[in-house]
Amino acid sequence: MVQELHTPATRIASFQPLARTVARATDDKSTSAVDDFNKLMQDILSPGAGNKVSEEDLFAGLIQERIKALKGDDALTKFKALFDEEAGKNTKADGYVAVEEAARNALKRFVAGGNLTKEEGDKIHSEAFSAAQLDDNKQALFDSRGGKNDPTMAVETMEKALIMAKTKLDAFGAGTEKAEENKLDGEYNPRAGMASTSQRSGSTGTGPSTPMDGPENFLFKPQSDSDGRVVILLPKNLTGDVKDVVLKNRRGKEIEEGMYRGIGNGDREHFRFRSPGQDYPKNLTVEVHLKNGETKTYKIPDPSKRYD
Repeated sequence: MVQELHTPATRIASFQPLARTVARATDDKSTSAVDDFNKLMQDILSPGAGNKVSEEDLFAGLIQERIKALKGDDALTKFKALFDEEAGKNTKADGYVAVEEAARNALKRFVAGGNLTKEEGDKIHSEAFSAAQLDDNKQALFDSRGGKNDPTMAVETMEKALIMAKTKLDAFGAGTEKAEENKLDGEYNPRAGMASTSQRSGSTGTGPSTPMDGPENFLFKPQSDSDGRVVILLPKNLTGDVKDVVLKNRRGKEIEEGMYRGIGNGDREHFRFRSPGQDYPKNLTVEVHLKNGETKTYKIPDPSKRYD
C-alpha cells in the first residue's frame, strides 16, 4: 500500500474548492441581505419625479428598517400603525406630509409604549438620521420641496440613496463607523451648534425670554434642535387654520415665507426658515395668515433670542 504524501502545495490545492464554496456562500448571504434591505425599503418608500427620494423620506424608511432588524415583523407592523396616525396629523392642505416629524413622533410613541427601551430608541434614531444623509449638511434632514439650487432640498435616485444608506448601516453593524449620537429627545448636539438644554427650557443664554402667549402657544426659536435654524411654533388653537407664515422687516417688506414642517410639541404647527435667528434683521414681524383671511402678528425685537 502506497501512502499518499501531501506536500504543502497539495494541501492548499485540496482546500481551494472548499474556500471557493465558503466565498460563494458568503457572497450569496451578502447579496441576500442587500436584496432584503432593498425590497423592504422599496415597499416603504414612494419616490417622486425621476425616481428620487429625499433625506426625510429615507429617514422615515430607515427607522422602520431598523425596527424590523431589531425587533422583527410584528414590531414593524405596530410601528407602521403609529406612523400612519402621525402622518395623518402632519398632512397639510396641499397633501404634503412632513414625514420627518411624523416618523420622529411615532418613534417617541413607540418608546413610550414600552416597545423599545430609551437606549434602543436613541440608537435607531441616530443610525437612521446618519444613514439618511444625502448632501454635505450632516446636521439636518431636508425634503424634496423647492426650486433649483435650494439649500433646503436633498434628493437622490432611489438606487443610489439605498446604496449609500446600506453602506452606512453595514459600517455601523461592523463597528468600522459609529453613528453620531442624535438622541430622540433632542438633547444638545455640539457639532450642530444647537440650543443647549437650558435654552430649550426657556432661557436664551443672552437674556430672559420675552413673554408672548405663554407655554404651549406661540414660540419663536432662533435655533431649532434639528438644524440650528429659525423655527416658529404656532398656538394649538390655530392648528389646521393656517395658510402661511411670513417674516417681514421693520418697513413691512416680506423677507421670507416659512416652510411647513408638520404638527408636534403640543399639537402645534411648525414652520421652518432658512437661517439661524442671528442672521435676520432686528425688529422682525411674524405674520400668520389664516385661511379665513385674518392675520395674527407677533413682534420679534431681536431674532437671535427666543420668544414665547
